[in-house]
Amino acid sequence: MGLISDVQLKLAAYLIVAASLFGSGFYTAWHYKSLEERAAVADAAVAVVKTTDAQSAVTESVGASTAVAETKVVTVTKTILKKVPVYVTKEADAHCIIPVGFVRLHDAAANGVPSLPDTSGKPDDAASGVELSDIASTVADNYGTYNEVKAQLEGLQSWVKQQQEINNDHPL
Repeated sequence: MGLISDVQLKLAAYLIVAASLFGSGFYTAWHYKSLEERAAVADAAVAVVKTTDAQSAVTESVGASTAVAETKVVTVTKTILKKVPVYVTKEADAHCIIPVGFVRLHDAAANGVPSLPDTSGKPDDAASGVELSDIASTVADNYGTYNEVKAQLEGLQSWVKQQQEINNDHPL
């Protein structure tokens, strides 16, 4: 009998085969896990691109519709302002005296001042020199500005709602 018996030689061979199988299985599992992770990263990247594309489409659509609405408001406001002399004539300006008190009240409201300014100077019922047609123009212009801001706000609200829907449909 030599230094290494047949049993020991077979046992060593079995251990080498077992170690090789274990190592091969370990490597295969690691490689499979790595492929799964790469696939998950790729899926996440695709989801981000889809979400970003959907968000961009909403931004473009809402921006375009808001611009159309604002343009319409500006056109209507300009048309109304051109009609002021037709509906508020020079004769109406001459017959309607706008008192200082009205101008003070209007300016306080326009500036968001909680109380009327000091009334030193002209009395409230004195003529202000402001014509009725100027008031009509100011009111029409103010409503036009209001309607522009309203269109912008409605556009923003629509944009936010649609973005939320996209984020709910495509959570990352």
